[in-house]
Amino acid sequence: MVMVAEPIDTESMPKYTEGSGEGVALRDYRPLAKKYKADKLLLVTARSLGTVRTYYGFLPTGAPEGYVALTGQLIDLSTNRLEWYERVDVRASAMGDWDQAPEYENLMRAVDESTRTAASKLRGSFFLEQAAPTVPPVAGSAAKPAGQ
Repeated sequence: MVMVAEPIDTESMPKYTEGSGEGVALRDYRPLAKKYKADKLLLVTARSLGTVRTYYGFLPTGAPEGYVALTGQLIDLSTNRLEWYERVDVRASAMGDWDQAPEYENLMRAVDESTRTAASKLRGSFFLEQAAPTVPPVAGSAAKPAGQ
């Protein structure tokens, strides 16, 4: 196993043109096999990270929420075929008042919670684990230990 320390700029990689359809990576990752002496690539991509808020026209309809969208892929570097693919999108509400300028502590905790939950969902899918919540659904609402 090789851990690649530097980010991989997937947008600069050429598109895979030798085949298409379901089960094939969109970019050609095969050159990475030689570069890293690897057979497979486990790639986790953050599509979105931050906060989201719904609006009706220009009027907000609710408080902002922490949000993260991740994509996980396991690519066979000899064929560029996908052996695993998963997309997760997670929102987490802030506990208490979210409008706490300048640091917005509660809202940033919600971003952290959504990130942990999304990573946990990806890991669970990859290892075929049973879905079990590892973090509370609302940021800052830690469950009390049993017996209290």
